[in-house]
Amino acid sequence: MGIDELKDVIRFALKLGTAIASAKEDGKIGWTDAAAFVPALVALPAAITGVGDVMDEIRDIDENEKTELHQMVRDEFEIPGDQVEQVVEQAFLVALEIVTLVNMV
Repeated sequence: MGIDELKDVIRFALKLGTAIASAKEDGKIGWTDAAAFVPALVALPAAITGVGDVMDEIRDIDENEKTELHQMVRDEFEIPGDQVEQVVEQAFLVALEIVTLVNMV
């Protein structure tokens, strides 16, 4: 089955989180921070397109696919090795919540 759709949702969640953290660095969020959100907005269509398949991918995930998620987070977001598992777990939970919310509305 694979985890492409799950990766898209996790990628979006991490890009959004990165943008929020960047925008908060100076203690205030304003229009000047809008550029930080562009990567998340670019990732949004891919996350939305396959959101219906994410629950099936989660149910079917295996150890190799978990390793693949860890590698993606490490490579694309430059997360230190000792934090990768925790970041992936949180992003996984966010992905679940996004899918649950989409299915509710």
